Amino acid sequence: MPAALVTMRATEELQALMDFYYATVPVVPRGEGVFCYRGERLDGRRTPLCYGMEGGARVDFFLEMRPSAFVTVTVRDDQGPEDTYAGPRSTTP
Repeated sequence: MPAALVTMRATEELQALMDFYYATVPVVPRGEGVFCYRGERLDGRRTPLCYGMEGGARVDFFLEMRPSAFVTVTVRDDQGPEDTYAGPRSTTP
């Protein structure tokens, strides 16, 4: 399952994460899909702090048109490691 590791401040709008994801995974059209944290759809105008996210929090991304094809975006606070990975979806269950 492809993943991207993003470091951001707890007070930074989540739209920055969403923009980063779309730029990193160009096969996903901008604006398609849903970003979720613990099952709740994220609003890009809100911050990780608004959702109670802590270092290592996991944000999931689901394509609305193809729910079986999804990728994961991992968010870490500014005390976590800074690294980025994106790749093809795994075919293993």
